[in-house]
Amino acid sequence: MSRGKIRFAALISAIFVLFINICAFAKVDIPNHTDRFFINDYANVIDSETEDYIFEKGKAYNANGGPQVVVLTMESIDGNDLEDFSIETARKWGIGDKDADNGVLILLVMDSRDIRIEVGYGLEGVLNDGKCGRFIRNATDSLSAGDYSEGMLASLLALADVMPTGYHAARV
Repeated sequence: MSRGKIRFAALISAIFVLFINICAFAKVDIPNHTDRFFINDYANVIDSETEDYIFEKGKAYNANGGPQVVVLTMESIDGNDLEDFSIETARKWGIGDKDADNGVLILLVMDSRDIRIEVGYGLEGVLNDGKCGRFIRNATDSLSAGDYSEGMLASLLALADVMPTGYHAARV
């Protein structure tokens, strides 16, 4: 192979590697949270009564010193990785106490039919992956039937049963 072909192949390889790295580190486009921080229904799939309940419950629980639990629905996350999107959302929105790292994000993405519960490190002892997976499975029937209000509420209430400081005790 001639020197020119080797240089050309090296240049193409370098450009390809650069392109892959740029794509891998592309900024995830996170929306701003709504003025009702605890409920962010960007997919418009949760009925207003359930939205009000989630908002009031989150507000009361947070006022009692409990961890912040935020619900987010999105029509799409535009091909972004679900875990990366949920982590970046929790960081950008400042969910939970910064020092305690005790925030929880429940994310539902409509086009990919994904749901994820992102838990801050401060709560991982209480809300481990196994429990969060069980909460999601318990909501699957409602979500599959298109009852997103019931599915998201079921996830939230199941999570509340194991949360510290008594999420259920928060007066609404």
